Amino acid sequence: MTLLSEGSRHGEAVQRINLKHQQNMIGVLKRLQNMLTYMRRGSLLNSMKIDDTYAMALLRPLTEGRPYLPFTGSAIRPFCLAHIINDIVLNHRQNILEFGTGISTILIARLAGRSRPDCRVISIDHDLEWIQKVRSLLKEEELDDYIHFIHAPLGPSNYSINSLEWYDMVILERELSGRMFDMVVVDGPPAWEEQMEMARYPALPFISAMLDENCTIYLDDANRAGEQEILRRWDKEFGLAHKITGGTMASITKGSSFYLEPSVYYLPE
Repeated sequence: MTLLSEGSRHGEAVQRINLKHQQNMIGVLKRLQNMLTYMRRGSLLNSMKIDDTYAMALLRPLTEGRPYLPFTGSAIRPFCLAHIINDIVLNHRQNILEFGTGISTILIARLAGRSRPDCRVISIDHDLEWIQKVRSLLKEEELDDYIHFIHAPLGPSNYSINSLEWYDMVILERELSGRMFDMVVVDGPPAWEEQMEMARYPALPFISAMLDENCTIYLDDANRAGEQEILRRWDKEFGLAHKITGGTMASITKGSSFYLEPSVYYLPE
């Protein structure tokens, strides 16, 4: 055995050890990265839960002594609902348009019945059975006069992206002709599947000519990639600038508005 061959084997052994060490370090770094991601998500979720708990206390005048509200994973979060209610009260919103019927419909009807009889909502949904369910809940509280429901099945739209279906244009144009709105809440149609993520884009192009000079447009689920792309397009195409509320809802204000955030905490630097 020559010194050269012995040195070569030694060098190969060192390389294998170094490679193994590098692989172990890469594995450790990946695990640390996953842990940090998990911790960040956990911290965000805990923060959102605290905000929602606080918001439920703010919304108590509209929930206490009333029938139970069925909050589900598809419902607008309480913190974001409090923001919408603040807007209606502080900015005196009277003509509200909803894409997607839900808990917001019920809470706004309760607010109207309690202290804002001049407030009216048009609520659009593609699911007739769901509309009938929400309408029956409102009838039990004698609040159905404040909401005008429009059943608009999903179909082709001139404004859609990637040929995604939106609410029936013929029905909407007939029902909304000549109307103006000072608040629009976009929480439909369903867009949680990846291939449907741009499904809510047509809302602003469709209603842009129906907006009062002072109004707010809300887009729920603004933490998702599809809604973020929709917001980028809306901002660019309509010269707007959106803000994120509570991490999951975007608001676009046109004209003047009072400050609406349910809570902001300023910590010393």
